[in-house]
Amino acid sequence: EHWVDYVELLVGTMQRFMNTDAILLQSGEAADEADKTYLVSQSMNGALSLTAGCFMCGSVLLTMANRFSGEELTEVDEMAVDCLEEFCNVLNGLYIVNMSGKNMDMDLDMPKTEEDALPTGADVLSLQVETEFGAWTLYMSDHGFIV
Repeated sequence: EHWVDYVELLVGTMQRFMNTDAILLQSGEAADEADKTYLVSQSMNGALSLTAGCFMCGSVLLTMANRFSGEELTEVDEMAVDCLEEFCNVLNGLYIVNMSGKNMDMDLDMPKTEEDALPTGADVLSLQVETEFGAWTLYMSDHGFIV
């Protein structure tokens, strides 16, 4: 149930902060992972543990960073990555606030970004997220990722 809550919040957050709709597909229904490069992830711990990660190519990361920040970034650099990590902070911060309303206190770890790293581990859910500016993969796990 907490994964469903997270996905619903993600869709609303994409609409609110990036002015785009997001359509989620089961893993394997969209483009393969060959063109994906960046994994931005963050773990939440406490009453329950959840790690969520966004796996995407550079052009999608740049577009998301531009839309979230309102800046006109032209290349995937430290600033663009910071913008996407801040988006994760906002999304996951909203999620833990929602969970605290259900008497489930949680804390956020620092977001991290890896290049050319595919998350693996026990019970990793993979969903394809389709947007008007490109597709990316959402990974979720109760046990964290191994990258």
